[in-house]
Amino acid sequence: MALTPDAAGSLIGELTRRMEALQAGTYEGRDKAGLAVVKVDGEGLVCQVALSKTIGRYRSETVSCAVRDAVQAAQMSLAQAFESLAAEAESLASEPAREASGGGG
Repeated sequence: MALTPDAAGSLIGELTRRMEALQAGTYEGRDKAGLAVVKVDGEGLVCQVALSKTIGRYRSETVSCAVRDAVQAAQMSLAQAFESLAAEAESLASEPAREASGGGG
């Protein structure tokens, strides 16, 4: 129950375009206290950090943890975007196989 070569090529092309779009995007994460907001690029590298106006009231250890947590949240957002694409790809790949198997096997 494999994809036809044309269907596979089409699916691969679509997935490639969508992966490139994910890689071109930015993904945001925040710490729970709202002290830091971080954006990462499509490779998970930090490209922007914004700190709360009240950040000076906190100890450096607290700020460090807030930034780390915001980075992790942003990277998790990126990972979830790729996981969603992978799940959708799996679903799309199995649909034509189900349709093709409906005609007998």
